[in-house]
Amino acid sequence: MLIVGFPYGWEQHLSYARLLLRIVAGSYPWRIPTDPFLGYNHSIKQILVYLVDLTPRVLQIATAIKMIVLTPLALVVLRYLYHPPHLTKNESLQQGIAMALALYTGAFIWLDVVWELSLGIAVFAYLLATLEQRRAKLLVWVIFLPYALIDFFQVGGYVLFGQDVILPGLYILTDPSIYLPLTMFVILTFYGLLLKRLWNTTPALTKKAI
Repeated sequence: MLIVGFPYGWEQHLSYARLLLRIVAGSYPWRIPTDPFLGYNHSIKQILVYLVDLTPRVLQIATAIKMIVLTPLALVVLRYLYHPPHLTKNESLQQGIAMALALYTGAFIWLDVVWELSLGIAVFAYLLATLEQRRAKLLVWVIFLPYALIDFFQVGGYVLFGQDVILPGLYILTDPSIYLPLTMFVILTFYGLLLKRLWNTTPALTKKAI
């Protein structure tokens, strides 16, 4: 807003508010089962609408699913606030980073429009640096690599097939993320691994602690 002026920034905020109202009202352009593919919005609500249908009940169920998925994170935060673990300075730093990244991925789970995990590369690097089990590291690679290569799938498809692979709405037919919710796969995997780490290093709540 400081660079381009107040009117532009204000209009951006208004546009976002209108988008939220459209989502709540059910008038957002959701992809439904009759559409040929999922598209780029990989939110839990969009996935459920695409698999089932666009009805008020489905939208409510999607919100309930998000709340269930995020409940363990809320419990971890409560455990940490009411009964913080005794950690060294280095361990405390790692715990704080894990908590911040877990809250960050949790925010993307809650959103109804999810096109990307903006700092996914940072979460990816953190997990590879801190995970000890080889299986868990392999899982991180397997889940994140297809997501990281989306641009190459898009560019490669255009180079090979030209404009024919680009449909209205800029959907690129050679992009696997329009068929599978790769972004949400990454978010849920990272969220689960971070949550497991936090749960294992945060003492359980007790009556005395509360």
